Amino acid sequence: MASEVGLKDSRKKCYEARDIFLECFEYKNFEKNCPVSWVDHFIRKYKFEKYKEELVKEGFEIADEKNKKNKILNKNVINMPIFKYYYHTSIIKNNLLLQSLQRNNIDFWKNDSKKQFTQFVFNRNYSNQNHFEKHDIKEKTKKMVDFEDSYIIKLHSFCSRVENEINKSSLLFCHDPYEDFENFTNFYKITKDHVDGTFNTDNYIENVLSKNGQFVSPSLDFFMEINCPKDIENILDSLFSCPSIHWNGGMLYNFLKGISYMKYNFQMSKEKFEKFYDFLEKKVQLAPIKETKQDLQALYQGLLCDMGDEIKEKFKLNVWNDRHLLEYIFRNPNKKDGPGFLLKSLLYLNRPLSRYEFFVPKHLKSLLKDTCNITKEKVSNEGFTQCGEKLLPYPSLSDEDVYHLLKIFNNFLKKIESSFRNGYTKTTLINYFEKLLEYKKNYFTNDRSKRYAAVIDGLNFVHNEDNSTLLFEICSSLKKHFSNVVFITRHLGNQNVYLTLKKLGVIYLNLPKDSNDDLFIITTGLLLGKDAYIISNDLYRDSERGIMPTYEDKVLFRRWLDTRNIRWSLRSGSLKLPPKYLRIPQGNFKNLESYKIHIPVYFERRTNHLFPHEDWYCLTNK
Repeated sequence: MASEVGLKDSRKKCYEARDIFLECFEYKNFEKNCPVSWVDHFIRKYKFEKYKEELVKEGFEIADEKNKKNKILNKNVINMPIFKYYYHTSIIKNNLLLQSLQRNNIDFWKNDSKKQFTQFVFNRNYSNQNHFEKHDIKEKTKKMVDFEDSYIIKLHSFCSRVENEINKSSLLFCHDPYEDFENFTNFYKITKDHVDGTFNTDNYIENVLSKNGQFVSPSLDFFMEINCPKDIENILDSLFSCPSIHWNGGMLYNFLKGISYMKYNFQMSKEKFEKFYDFLEKKVQLAPIKETKQDLQALYQGLLCDMGDEIKEKFKLNVWNDRHLLEYIFRNPNKKDGPGFLLKSLLYLNRPLSRYEFFVPKHLKSLLKDTCNITKEKVSNEGFTQCGEKLLPYPSLSDEDVYHLLKIFNNFLKKIESSFRNGYTKTTLINYFEKLLEYKKNYFTNDRSKRYAAVIDGLNFVHNEDNSTLLFEICSSLKKHFSNVVFITRHLGNQNVYLTLKKLGVIYLNLPKDSNDDLFIITTGLLLGKDAYIISNDLYRDSERGIMPTYEDKVLFRRWLDTRNIRWSLRSGSLKLPPKYLRIPQGNFKNLESYKIHIPVYFERRTNHLFPHEDWYCLTNK
């Protein structure tokens, strides 16, 4: 797919570039309606990051010249003004979408009346703050008296160039169009009383011909910003009807943005869209390659071809995994195109929304305006929702799956380096598992009315609760539902605890001294078979990352934990069995007139006082 959009085929229709996105998302059967604004966002982000990498590389080269003489340590290099500046801009970059959408990072207007007029028309609030005034590189650099003059001059030059480049509309990625909007409104004398559909397109076309398309981009972007679809459609009709326009890459790109906006935001008629699309396709085929080699015209250059691996790395399996792109879609009222594609992508997410995505249900409702209902619902442990739907069941584990995981842990425990790092010896390892097998042979029972076995992570409990009464209550509760309960911890100094556990019928096992208890808890649970559970609030991420050899093994290990790890709450003193349903967005989506999606929000609370947070939302069309 990527090769079809290469430089040699740069005249192919621009929609082929979107197929790369669809292929990366693995949505083979999706209609090709990935919104242009998403592609544009990623291109600008990609170009910005590449440019930033070049700048910081040059900065380190300048610093290295001095390091060779003065042997300055890396930590001292970081304290140099240029790197303080770079890290500051990195922070800006991380929040760049939100900042640029709020339009408060650069003050373009010095005249209050112009500023007030623009605020009124664009419905935006501006700040006089200039982020870059607080980081005057030159002044800070002058204070570096311990460096030679030649080095100072070189650093001056580099810092000045960085400052100038960033202040020039903040490069491609963080370009704010409001300066262009101001020039456009002044040139065409557009006032705050402007009525949609009254823009003089004849005068506009004359200026487009004389300026070689200079005003095409700000005109379409401006009318998108203030929601004037009639003016946009009139401009597109005028451009379509004018035979004298020189169609370069910039013109093609902006024409594509215009028809995409009208299609996704104002339901342009199918006949008109096809007319514009066929026209655009012909112009793209005729566009000279040299004139389309601009950064923002990457759609026509096959830049997406070169970015194929980068796209797959950034987006992985789903557009929802790019937080900045989601903010770009949700927070910018003029980029809310393709809501159907967004909902389809949600059904392929294959994970719950996190603590940082709790706003998504609310923004989805805002995105779909008054065409949807969203309600918060309770879900039973069996997977039934309040609206009567049955959630997808969690895939069951087979004996072979459990044996495969046990084999991985067994091989890891046998390694000599593992014993050194995890505080046990071959002898203590053998003694522990011989003791476990002895207990299993002589004391384990199998009551068919109960679950088979529960393994308590004793250290996880003891580290969070000194009150043994809660321990006894939990063990007593477990004995009612499990045939066998095993309590694993280090040697207990309090013999009364040991005697009480024994009276309750709990089997007690001592860990090897100073050993990694996680390895023994997990291996014990696996050794007792697929019907054994572990009781712990530990997420065992170290074991997942450090022991599982492949991605598939990590997924299998997480599946085992999700279905076999019982959580406990310090506040309520109760236990919570793992659910029998999948915590992923699920449902059906035919079109925006027919859909029903259940969306989970799930995250750890970082405390043993409460169970993890879990909410379910039902999103349906009206």
